[in-house]
This record gives sequence, structure tokens and C-alpha cells, in this order.
Amino acid sequence: MTRHQQLKQSRRLLYFSQNGRQPWLIALVASAAFATVAGCSNDGPTQATPMEGDRSQTSDPVLPGTDNPGTDNPDTTNANEETPSESPVVLPSGRLLVSDAEEAKVYVVDLDERTVIETIDVAYASSFLTNDPSGRFVWLSHYFDDGGFEVIDGGIVYEPHDDHFHLDTDAPKLLDRAFPGPQPTHVVHHDGIFAFYFDGEAKAGLLPESSLITGIITEPTWVFSTPPHHGVALPTHGHVIITRSSRMATDEEQQEGWLGGIPTGVSIRTLDNPNDETQSFDGCTKLHGEAVHGDHVAFGCDEGVLLLTYGESDFSGEMIAPPAGSLARAYTVLAHPDASVFVTDFGPALGVVDPSAKTMNVQLLPDAANGAGFAFLSDGTDTRVVVMGSNGKLYRLTPTTLAPEGDAMDVATAADRFLLTVGGGRISVATPGSTELVVIDAESWEIAGTVTLPGTPASIAHVGAPPDGVVLGHN
Repeated sequence: MTRHQQLKQSRRLLYFSQNGRQPWLIALVASAAFATVAGCSNDGPTQATPMEGDRSQTSDPVLPGTDNPGTDNPDTTNANEETPSESPVVLPSGRLLVSDAEEAKVYVVDLDERTVIETIDVAYASSFLTNDPSGRFVWLSHYFDDGGFEVIDGGIVYEPHDDHFHLDTDAPKLLDRAFPGPQPTHVVHHDGIFAFYFDGEAKAGLLPESSLITGIITEPTWVFSTPPHHGVALPTHGHVIITRSSRMATDEEQQEGWLGGIPTGVSIRTLDNPNDETQSFDGCTKLHGEAVHGDHVAFGCDEGVLLLTYGESDFSGEMIAPPAGSLARAYTVLAHPDASVFVTDFGPALGVVDPSAKTMNVQLLPDAANGAGFAFLSDGTDTRVVVMGSNGKLYRLTPTTLAPEGDAMDVATAADRFLLTVGGGRISVATPGSTELVVIDAESWEIAGTVTLPGTPASIAHVGAPPDGVVLGHN
């Protein structure tokens, strides 16, 4: 029996003790027969039929991992049976979803077996994938005029239950409900709410994650901006922040890829009245990239990084300028609960924004390499930034200083861009145009193995990280 089959047939009871915010998994209750388990592009082929909204056969679809509740109830144990001994937990590393650049398919890779275990047919090729912090759902953005969002349930669920977790595994599946609309782009998850944005209408849908978990998917709450522009919406602190545009793109900006309006700031509304503006902040030209850390929200701009800070009932704003003489800017902003800073791309370098000191520093990578993909990596004790250099090397950096830690690892041949994601103690790296996926063990800092994909990758996303898994922004 393969590891995937073992996972599908078993339901495991994980005990933990609470140390700060991190659950430390200690033991596994099992029977004697238990087997140990160890963005934005408008290119690409389209599908003739536009996306539909609800494709279900029933009104209330049931998601994988939610059936047969209570099967691990310890009260049903025969008192005369011998209590099984506890054995060390070896958690699954999770799964990697890979969208195909040429075909309307998403491949599901088991990161322990390093094999493709499922192929899911989707509406379009070359979809952009965004996972959520819970590690269960992945959103697919199909950037076409008749496109929309689809959602895949990754099939690995850690359910809190009293002083332990239940680990349910099932086959990954495409949810019956889709969200059609023109030019869908970014998906942001915060405070238990998904916000998914359509460039073509300058509107965002707000959907509680609980709606996907229960399978009773309600109509989203719609938030509107104007005019149509490449933007994003972000729920936080009882508010929703959505981009706004005050001018149309020039001919030169359209050649750069900016279509319609140019995002120049943000509009803030309460979740109770999401279309009544309470505050606004401008002066953030070509806004792109966002992240939340505690009471702080950061956005990338031509002028620097717009930093919003939540007070008792509203936000204050300040532009954090880059070092003097800088010619680049931030387009991607990442945060992590265990790091005290934001990390951004910055041309060939990386930038670090300290929200407390309200400063920004820029650091070049070693070996004169350009940054070509980066993410936060945390094991609950130590937090680092991992970054692929254009030279094909993987680096570990200290978040606050971006100083290198230890030796770099040779992972791939040189390239201008890599696809990189982390989760479940694994770092996954793919190169656009190549079918090879490299899987790295984060703890040993060694290559665990490679996977040959059926097609070339457009985007990758991890699912099934344990509750202390890594939280990501989008690239």
C-alpha cells in the first residue's frame, strides 16, 4: 500500500501541548495495525465555454474531510482492550498543487512520495494559484475577460478537537462552486475571510472561509471601487481595504502592462458597510503587493512602501521611503507572524521594512545574484527568509538584516525567475519551462528528491501544512 493510500484510509489523533501560539505535536494514538506515515498574466490558451458559477448537482455540496464525524471518539474503546502505546508523530509533508502552463490542468504532488497522485481538470491553462494560511484551500485565478476563480480543496485537514487534532485525508477535488468575472487577479485571506478581486470590474468578493469548510457556500459580499484597474482587497481589523484609482494609464504605462486605471491609493470601509468609505490614503502610485502583520498593513508603491497602522477605531498612514538613490521598488510584500518585519522584493535585491522603526533597508544577495523568488520559512522556533537567486542557488537569510545564514544550496540551473513555496517542512522549487520539480528538506537543508511533472508549471502552491505551518503573501 502506498503512503497516499495509507493517508486516505486512516484518520489519526494528534495530541499537542500549547507553548505560546505554537502547537507542539507529541504523540499518535493508533491501532496495532497502523502503518507509520511518515500573477498576473493574460497569456495562455482559453477554453471555449465561459466559467459557470454553481456547478453542483445538489444545493449543499459536502467537502472532503467533513464526513463521518466522531469516528475517533475515545469513549467507544472497549475498556478490556489493551491501551495502544504512543509512538512518535511523523507528520505528512503535505501536497503541492501545480498548474500547467499549456493545458487546463492542475497536478497534485505527494511531497513524501514525490509522485503525482492526481490530475484535476480546470477551466483554463496557466492559472495563478494562491493558498490560504489554514493550508486547506487553493484559489485559481483565470485572468480572462470571461474568466473567474475556482477553488480546490487539497484534501488534508487538521481539525482541532479539545486537546488534540484530528487529521483527515481525502483525495483533492475541485469545488462545485466557481466565481466567474472579468480579469480575476489577487486573492487575500485574513481574519478568516477570503477577498478575491476582479480587475475588469474593480470589485472584490468577501467570503468567510467557514463557508468553504461547511460546504454551504453563500453569496459573497461585494465591495466596489472605480474605475477598473489592477488592484486588490484586504480584510483586517473589522475593515476591508480596497485599492482605488484616480487616473487612467498612459500609453507608456499600458505598454508596461498597466491596463485601465492606475492604482494610486486605498479606500477603507467597515465590514458592516463595505461600500461606505470611512478613510482613504493616496500617493501610492502603481500599488502592488500587500501584507498584514499585527496592527500594520504594508503596500508596495513607486514612492516606497505605504504603511498603515490600526489604532482604536481607524488607521493612520505613512510612506516609508527606500534608501536614497534607489532605482527599484517593491512589487511583492510578505509578512509572517513569527517575524517582526516585512520583506519585499526590490529589483535585483530584497528590502526589509521595520514597521516599528518605520525604516526600510535594501540588501543585495551574495554572489551578485538577483532575487528570483522568496518566501518566509518557520519551524515555530526559528524564522528565516529563503530566496532563490538567479544563479540557481537557494539562500537562507535573517529576516531583520537579510544577512546570509550558512551555505547556499545548488538547486537548479540559472534563470530569471523561479516558482518557490514552502510548507510541511519542505521547500519546493520549479522553473517555468522545465518539468523538473525540486523538493528540499528544510531541516536538513538537503535536496530530498525531484519530481518529473507531466507538463511545464505556471504556478505552485502548498496544501496540508500542520497547524504551525508557514503563512505566505502573494507574488
